[in-house]
Amino acid sequence: MTGAAVQWWHRTAAIKADALATAPRTQLWLLDLLIGRDMQFIRSVSFHIHLIPASDAKAAARQDLVRDAAESISRQEAGKFDTDDTDVAMTAARRRQGDLVSGSHHHGASWIGYVTISAMSRDELARSSRQLEETCTASLGIDRLDWMDSYQSAASGTTWPIGRGLAGAKSSLSSRVYARLAGKSEKESIS
Repeated sequence: MTGAAVQWWHRTAAIKADALATAPRTQLWLLDLLIGRDMQFIRSVSFHIHLIPASDAKAAARQDLVRDAAESISRQEAGKFDTDDTDVAMTAARRRQGDLVSGSHHHGASWIGYVTISAMSRDELARSSRQLEETCTASLGIDRLDWMDSYQSAASGTTWPIGRGLAGAKSSLSSRVYARLAGKSEKESIS
């Protein structure tokens, strides 16, 4: 409120599913990111979730289970023990397949998370970035943050309300065919 010029520095990172450690999670797994007792910097967090049609989700769950089972068999044939990661991945794949069993009326979802951090100096932003990475690795099971530094001005929009307009994952060929057969085209949509 002094009228002096203020400069802000921002940095945005994507949190992708493939960057997560394989482990069971509760509904509160992001609490340290959201509340952040140890993080004393400004941050905005958003998650974009896109529905995946049940048929595509079932096929993906089946592929995951087959891949995890094949990895387990190849480890056994090589005389190696299954790792905890393999067991957790197989358990998760079985759970997904069970959730998506025919008649369950469940669909799948793909997601991506974004976090934008803000600081009043470049050095403070660098410290905040390291602290965010440490918290994500130690407390959240996020092995890697994908920093979007080369296009920060566009990337920061992912944590604003306008980010909801981002395009979702591409639907499979079979989903597009079923949608056409069902008569769900842009011509028939209600404007």
